[in-house]
Amino acid sequence: MSDIENLEKRLATAIANLSGGADLAAENAKLKSELAALKKLRKADVAELDTLLAKLKPMLEGAENA
Repeated sequence: MSDIENLEKRLATAIANLSGGADLAAENAKLKSELAALKKLRKADVAELDTLLAKLKPMLEGAENA
């Protein structure tokens, strides 16, 4: 199960238990924090991939011209 799927499952569980208002608010805060962390990780992964692609591009263009 991916992190996003896990968050969605936890959110669905929290919504199902709406009677616990304080618990729901705490769970919502946790989910928002986890989502923000996942977005940061994704952004870092994309930046790393962009760097790798920039390094590979000259090699690939050279191979096409050979």
